[in-house]
Amino acid sequence: MGEASIAGTGTWANRFVFAAALQGLLALALTAYLLYYAVFGVAAKIVASGGAGMWLTVGYLGFLILGFIGTAMTASLYRQLESHMGRRYRGWADRLAWGHLVLWSVGVTGATWLMISAGLRGGNAQLPVASGGLGWSALQIHQQIMAAYPPYIAAFIALALLGGFLGGAAFLLTWRRPREASLNARSGETTIAQ
Repeated sequence: MGEASIAGTGTWANRFVFAAALQGLLALALTAYLLYYAVFGVAAKIVASGGAGMWLTVGYLGFLILGFIGTAMTASLYRQLESHMGRRYRGWADRLAWGHLVLWSVGVTGATWLMISAGLRGGNAQLPVASGGLGWSALQIHQQIMAAYPPYIAAFIALALLGGFLGGAAFLLTWRRPREASLNARSGETTIAQ
């Protein structure tokens, strides 16, 4: 993605919109995968059975809300600060915003997709052998599959939280800066952002 931005938008708003678009493509691919499983596999039985299958549901909805919608909404915060308030991310604030974008995206995607994976694996193992599962009990599923996931999910959640903290710090640093003059592309006049 080039650094040139659309007129009236900010660089960081554009980056977050781009990240939201990527998250949207991932959501589309994930939805297609789950729909394939719903038609040709046993995804509906996994979710309906509760237990491990609930991890699939929570992970999927978490990804849609935090990954796709949350990243897009964050772009509006960056747009407000950069375009409407006339403040630009510079120096440390720019580095912190990069940390926000990368750590948030990696953390949310990693945590939620691990939850989806655990839900699919655990739910498949819970199904009867006649339905293509392993017929395992809840205890077996917890010991053999689910117990391995929480530390990794927690690590990804920590990355997302750190990214959110860095984004908040970058926002505050930039918000405290004075407004910058901007060049009106149509008239060639220099104005101070209101």
